[in-house]
Amino acid sequence: MSSIYDALQRLQEDGKASVYAPMHAEAGKRGRFWMIVIGAVVLSSASTALIYSHWMEDKPPQVPRQAPPSVTNAPAAQARRLDPAWLFAQAEQQRMAGDSQKAIELYVKALHLAPDRNKDAYVRLGTLYFEQQDYEKASLTYHAALKYFKNDAVLLNNMGGVLLAKGDTDGAIGYFRLASNCSKDYVEPVYNLACAYARKGDKTMALSALKKALSMHPDVKLWAEKDPDLEVLKDAWSMKDTSKGER
Repeated sequence: MSSIYDALQRLQEDGKASVYAPMHAEAGKRGRFWMIVIGAVVLSSASTALIYSHWMEDKPPQVPRQAPPSVTNAPAAQARRLDPAWLFAQAEQQRMAGDSQKAIELYVKALHLAPDRNKDAYVRLGTLYFEQQDYEKASLTYHAALKYFKNDAVLLNNMGGVLLAKGDTDGAIGYFRLASNCSKDYVEPVYNLACAYARKGDKTMALSALKKALSMHPDVKLWAEKDPDLEVLKDAWSMKDTSKGER
């Protein structure tokens, strides 16, 4: 038994050696291979980290990008310059401050943007031209206004005033009559009729218009006393007596 057992043991040992020895050797080879791969990876990672660290030291710090400056006020300012109501308000301020030329520029811009909206802009502009004795521009202003505000008594009266200043008495009378017909309570065109007829030399019509104006408003007496156009009526009519009679 022992000899056979010993023989079997040797065979098993020889078999183990023959069978397992190559596997142990392959495992050793594979172990060395993976150790080489791992070492290479570690070495590569260390090199990469070293290069990145060195690159970051040399690279200038990044400055956060800033938003462009706000320009929200620019569109608002542009919008105001294109707003006829805003331009008219600015023109009013300039007129009240005594800067007639600047006011004229602003009224013109406002009317250019919206010619059919603001009657008062035409009235103010025409009045400024009239005060500067630029009767041609005043006439053009009121003529343009009447395209949009055809039966406006103020515009008609002012147009008559411009024509009277230019010496067109008959044309002025026509506009004063139109203005008076459009507004029965509006005293100025009635008073201006008296002035126009007086300039024309028609004392009868001048006196009739003056009496009517005085009956509409008591301040007419004060206007007439200082008005050179009505000097010709002094011999035909006493302002004091007429004013008492009309009351």
